[in-house]
Amino acid sequence: TTSANSLQRDKKVFSLFSVVQFPNDVCTSAISSSVYGTCTTSEDCSAQGGSSTGTCAAGFGICCYVSTSSCGSTISTNNTYITNPSYPSMYTPSSTGSCSFTISKISSDVCQLRFDFNAFS
Repeated sequence: TTSANSLQRDKKVFSLFSVVQFPNDVCTSAISSSVYGTCTTSEDCSAQGGSSTGTCAAGFGICCYVSTSSCGSTISTNNTYITNPSYPSMYTPSSTGSCSFTISKISSDVCQLRFDFNAFS
């Protein structure tokens, strides 16, 4: 019957996550009220090398904490924490004499860079 076939074809299934969208804003992690992450999906967080430290966006997103301590790393994620490889001890550079990081803009319209030094000596 034609009307029964039409009804079957009109039914659509939508994934909840393909419909729900939220901004990738700063979020406070569950680690500490002074540690921040970026509100994103768990898949995006894993792809960025981060870890989930709480929820955001009314439970639809996770607060993604990204950190690195590997000299020579490239940072391309907002709110990334950089620690020296020996933290909390002082870092003594190898024969190269330095530990450097490359910071890449996440979009072409970025015009500022902010560093917050949590522990500096």
